[in-house]
Amino acid sequence: MKRLLTLAALVAIAMSASAQFEKGSFSIQPKIGIGSAFITNMPDLRQDVSDVGVPGVTGVIDLTRSVFPALTAGAEVEYQVADKVGLAAGLTYSLEGGSWKSVHRGPLFIESPSYALGYINLPIMANFYVVEGLALKAGVQLGFLTNANLRMKVEYNDPTKQVSERVRESILDETRRFRCCIPVGLSYEFEDPHFVLDLRYHIDLTRINKDAEETGNLRNSTVLLTLGYKFNLND
Repeated sequence: MKRLLTLAALVAIAMSASAQFEKGSFSIQPKIGIGSAFITNMPDLRQDVSDVGVPGVTGVIDLTRSVFPALTAGAEVEYQVADKVGLAAGLTYSLEGGSWKSVHRGPLFIESPSYALGYINLPIMANFYVVEGLALKAGVQLGFLTNANLRMKVEYNDPTKQVSERVRESILDETRRFRCCIPVGLSYEFEDPHFVLDLRYHIDLTRINKDAEETGNLRNSTVLLTLGYKFNLND
């Protein structure tokens, strides 16, 4: 029983030590992260390649949707409004998009065809610290498209000819430049040093394609896990 009481006291002391910064403080948090992205309503593709004139390539090629590996980096500044509430604003870059699985058809190999979309983002978040170090968060994020490309690697191998080519074609003219989404998630801030693990899901309010009648209502759907470090600006 004495050991149990001692353990309980140690846990209570640890829980009472504040992981987040005090009311009225400012902090900045550089961060970097990875995640997964896909484009909602993006169809599987079926392309008849019988008449393309490539020897040994006939029939229909099926392209099945897959997950796109997302990346992000940037920084956020947070103001601690109250002991349990913080407001944060940031500037980040993210590479998101959607992809299809690689396919083989005879001597033809199409590797990882994908839409790659780069955004400069302005997130504004409210952080609610439900227990020490653990925060639930929600907000709004504006995004501005910087680049949009259709990417894939095409290989062709037969006894008479071998081709290996990386295809990168801009789709900027077909993609909307402005994005608005609602990020929701949670984070955990370690006490010392002040590393922060942050997991967010972004709910897009705007579609990414200009012509919805031709290509459907396509939207980004992204989950990002970041690791940051919090610096106190009041010191």
